[in-house]
Formats: sequence, C-alpha cells, structure tokens
Amino acid sequence: MKTDYADSPFAKHADLLLQHDHSTAQRLALCVLSLYNGEEWPCRLDWIATFDTPHLQILLEMLVSYYRYGENDPHFMNLGRQLRDRFEHTRRKRRRRKV
Repeated sequence: MKTDYADSPFAKHADLLLQHDHSTAQRLALCVLSLYNGEEWPCRLDWIATFDTPHLQILLEMLVSYYRYGENDPHFMNLGRQLRDRFEHTRRKRRRRKV
C-alpha cells in the first residue's frame, strides 16, 4: 500500500495538540503519546467520556489511521516526538518537585 499520508489526521490536528492547553486537548495529546510509546505514556481511556463530539471524532480518526498505517505515517511519528518532548519537560519538573 503506497500513500503520501496527505490525509493524515496527525498532520491535520497537530496544531490543536501542540498549541492548546485546555484539558481535552491535553488528554487527546496523551492518547497520541500512548500510541507513540504506550509503555512510557499510558493513556486512561475513561477520559473519552469527557470529550465533546468534535474531540471524540478527532481521536477516532487518529485511532483508525494508526490501525491502518501504524508508525509508517511520518506525521504521526513527528507529532509523537514533539508531544514527547513537550510532556517530558513537564514530567521532569514534576519529578524534581517530588524529590
């Protein structure tokens, strides 16, 4: 299967996940991080009960895309790296506070 990933929901919605700090966008971002590296970034699926319809639709688009293309989608991989870097910084700060 050959594709240019032009319709990738990870490309389409990257700005929402990278530039918005409201709780639903953050939870959606953590769902993507879990796809990127579920061992390091587990996702609580019960969060989807708080998603409004547009955000739930975005998550479903991303899940279907990941099912189809997995890590072959360069937009997914790029977004995963960007989210990891963003959230890792926050995680390190929290760990330092606990010590």
